[in-house]
Amino acid sequence: MKTYAKYASQIAWETEVWIAAAPDHLIHFNGHKFLGPYKAGE
Repeated sequence: MKTYAKYASQIAWETEVWIAAAPDHLIHFNGHKFLGPYKAGE
């Protein structure tokens, strides 16, 4: 988590982040749609 905290401000918006120490947890940086394509106009 220290490494994540160090670089969190540099992670691109609408990016998914997986941390090996917490393999069942995925962090999604904003966006109203999680892991999938947007429909036209969204």
